[in-house]
Amino acid sequence: MKRGFKAEAQRKSIAIRTDLGINHYEALDCFKLVESLGIAIFPVEKIGEFGLTTEQIHTICYAKGKQEFSATTISVPFGHLIIYNQTHSFARTNSSIAHEVSHVILKHEFSSISDMKEVSREFDQGKEDEANWMAGCLLLPEDGLVWALKRNMTIQNIADHFCISKQMATWRYNATGMMNRIGYFR
Repeated sequence: MKRGFKAEAQRKSIAIRTDLGINHYEALDCFKLVESLGIAIFPVEKIGEFGLTTEQIHTICYAKGKQEFSATTISVPFGHLIIYNQTHSFARTNSSIAHEVSHVILKHEFSSISDMKEVSREFDQGKEDEANWMAGCLLLPEDGLVWALKRNMTIQNIADHFCISKQMATWRYNATGMMNRIGYFR
């Protein structure tokens, strides 16, 4: 990630949460975030209704032999379309959608429906890392994590409170260096 990206992502996430009227200590419902940004969203079971062929659905959702699909974003004539796996838990779905929305917020390029036959769905690891970081900032802002730690919440309590997976809460705890800073909060 380029220099200053993490701080900028934190600022953007705070601005987005403020626009939505969500405090740093509150959970973010990414379905509401998607709606506020005017992004179309469909569960994978319903995208056939969107007019996609079976081949396009397979290319979009199951590229490279991927058996476990979480979510993806494609360009459509009216903007972006997020497709998500409706069989996952709310916490995982929320994280997956936050990741996809982060790609949109960060203005990453997407495949479009029209070029699905030629697309091999290659992923740029740098952009994936940026989207992961942005999603973490949206779902569990650093100030929210500090708020939770001051209340002696466990990682599982934090995950439950913010409607995220335990893995996401653990990752944010580690990635923000809270282990080294926790003594300052208690």
